[in-house]
Amino acid sequence: MTFTESEIRSDNEYEEALAVVVIPAAIRQNETPVIQQLVAGRVLEIQEEHESIGQSQVAIAEHLHFLRSNLKKGSWTAFIE
Repeated sequence: MTFTESEIRSDNEYEEALAVVVIPAAIRQNETPVIQQLVAGRVLEIQEEHESIGQSQVAIAEHLHFLRSNLKKGSWTAFIE
């Protein structure tokens, strides 16, 4: 389960989200609890950034579709080249 910043609205929800993050056994065995907590926090940040990338790709595709729909074929070809 992944959480985004918009879904994590309180410290309690953040703590719950951290508890769901799966830390590999090697990290649990070889790293301190502080480092494990830092890893879990970064995983949540990575998940948030990953969602942002997806949203950006959708927006880019929508803009390109709009341009392609409104440009003549020769103009679209010139634009993408």
